[in-house]
Amino acid sequence: MNIPLRQTGLAYRGIIILVLASGSFNGIAGVALASATPAIAQHFTAGGQGIFLAQLILVAPALSIILGSPLANMLGRLIGPRRLLLGALALYVLAGLFPLFTPDFVPVIISRLVLGGASSLISTLALAQAGGMPHETRYKLIGFGTALASLASITSIIAAGWLAGKFGWQAACLVYIWPLPLLPAFFAMPAAAPGPVQTQVKEGMAPYLTVAPLFLLTILWSAVMFAPSIAGPFLLAARGMDNPAIIGLVMGGTGLIAAGASALYGWVARLLDFNGQILLVFTLFFIAAVIIVLASTVGLTEAGLVFTGMASGLIAPSLVTMIIHRVEVRHIATAMGLFTSMIYTSQLLDPFLFQGMKAVLRLSPFTAIMLICAGGIAASLPRAIRTAVR
Repeated sequence: MNIPLRQTGLAYRGIIILVLASGSFNGIAGVALASATPAIAQHFTAGGQGIFLAQLILVAPALSIILGSPLANMLGRLIGPRRLLLGALALYVLAGLFPLFTPDFVPVIISRLVLGGASSLISTLALAQAGGMPHETRYKLIGFGTALASLASITSIIAAGWLAGKFGWQAACLVYIWPLPLLPAFFAMPAAAPGPVQTQVKEGMAPYLTVAPLFLLTILWSAVMFAPSIAGPFLLAARGMDNPAIIGLVMGGTGLIAAGASALYGWVARLLDFNGQILLVFTLFFIAAVIIVLASTVGLTEAGLVFTGMASGLIAPSLVTMIIHRVEVRHIATAMGLFTSMIYTSQLLDPFLFQGMKAVLRLSPFTAIMLICAGGIAASLPRAIRTAVR
């Protein structure tokens, strides 16, 4: 749900803080325990399924983010955005810390699902507030917010790994106290939602048909974006980089490049319209895939991954601003929920998608990306040229 904003005062500053922090909730919920998964797997190794159970614990928030994000707007209208956000914040912290009090699998997995659901509500409603801001401010905030989410995710992984190594895997959950300093900003949200609760129920999915192509683009880009993080480490190892720590630094560096690209989105948006942005992302991914497919050395593979980082950093801010631009103000929160749900669905399905391409079409992940992006360039280039010459 989106509220028209008065661009002064403490409330407006609180909304800015929430927009900037919106992506960090989902990011940290999903990846913070990644560095602690070996210790989690060792804890559950007695049943012979330690690695599998640790992976389930890691990805559980993504499942509830997929389900919870589209419901955020409806719940906000029923309960009130401020009450919903404050309740979700309490659930986020409590569910995040819950594994400190029990090492048993079932309570832990339930707490992780609750964590993802709370995260989805906060992230969706907070991000939707960007719709009430001027275009220039919106572009900058969404870009910087995406960059902060990348940096926060990387920081949370490092912090959780240190805590797990020092005090055991349960201590890694202490990273989930991070949003408590933001509590005053949550009171900037209005207590009541504008307009009738029934409006969106009557209209169904009709308001979102105009952005259906963008939702399809979200699924496609997300699949391409997550592929390098899955296939990249194996490719680096196959080409001679046999040190896991160095591989981790390379992949972490790619994340930092993505954060830098996100931070520059406001500048990109001033230079390129939406058609130009779509062409740019496809082109960057295409260049990356060509370099990686043709390369045989670690150095060139790293160069290709640099381009994937640049493209990945532009995906979320460009899609968010395109969706906000196309839907009515009152539908922004639901549209953001559907957008988030599609990203995390793509993340979960990504290994199966590219494994299927490899099995059926004999295509490596980066060859598939090269062909997908070549088609994307062919489809988007004419529109980008037409809008550029107007």
